[in-house]
Amino acid sequence: LVRVDADTGKARQVATLDPQAVMAQGGGRRFLLGNGFLTEVINLQSGEQRQLTVAPGARQLWASPDGRTVWLLRQADPENFALDSVDADTGKVTVDPSVKPGYIYRGSISQDGQQLYLVGAWQGSNYLKVVDLRERHVLKAHTLLGDPGAVISVAAGQSDHVYAVGTGWLLAVDPHKAEPGDLLQVPGLTPQAVLTPDGRSLIAARAGGGLVVIDPSNGRELRRVSGGADYQRLFWSEDGRVLYAETGGTLEVRSQGRLEQIKSPISLSGLPSPSH
Repeated sequence: LVRVDADTGKARQVATLDPQAVMAQGGGRRFLLGNGFLTEVINLQSGEQRQLTVAPGARQLWASPDGRTVWLLRQADPENFALDSVDADTGKVTVDPSVKPGYIYRGSISQDGQQLYLVGAWQGSNYLKVVDLRERHVLKAHTLLGDPGAVISVAAGQSDHVYAVGTGWLLAVDPHKAEPGDLLQVPGLTPQAVLTPDGRSLIAARAGGGLVVIDPSNGRELRRVSGGADYQRLFWSEDGRVLYAETGGTLEVRSQGRLEQIKSPISLSGLPSPSH
């Protein structure tokens, strides 16, 4: 677990974790899944954790916006998955009574915590599935471009849409409507993408270098921003004030508005690559 201070430019390791560990946050709380356990990080300075429950078979997690519920994705087998829920206060687990078809790679939770948007593969194709967390059933599914296992990101913001982003394409889906989503061809787009905090624009690493700002409703390029040639990941600070862009062994810190670098890149030399 690495703590990065954007103001001082210092990064330090505060805890040793399972290399496959993943983190989720909600309501100011942070949860870790690794080594078959679900824990809550109760002190970011020291990395101190509180064990909530054992989580055999769980591979991914998402926290509700209020931080009171953690959803665990359990891959029952290569063809089926389930969504168990954990009470973050008591550690009580409610097991999903039914499995759902597919192998899940990644996903995102809606702003209201009522839906999950999952990217996975099933019967030789990639897809995006919208899952109702109240009933734990699939509301709709969309076939995506690319070979099974191709890198595809999924972004959900404060707008009414969720976006699946692949190499050269963008799928915009309104999860509240039955109609299919709009598949848009966007040359130069890469899967390393995030929505702006207001959900109105999509910021993505551009093939060949730099960042590109896209209108996700129509795929139109709004502007380009110079930068590194190989961004591994983009993510916002918790307050949405700055955008972090991981490239090579550094972490660029960019302003929320014009996306200029606001200080020298933070060196991650000697530290593991961040996963959250």
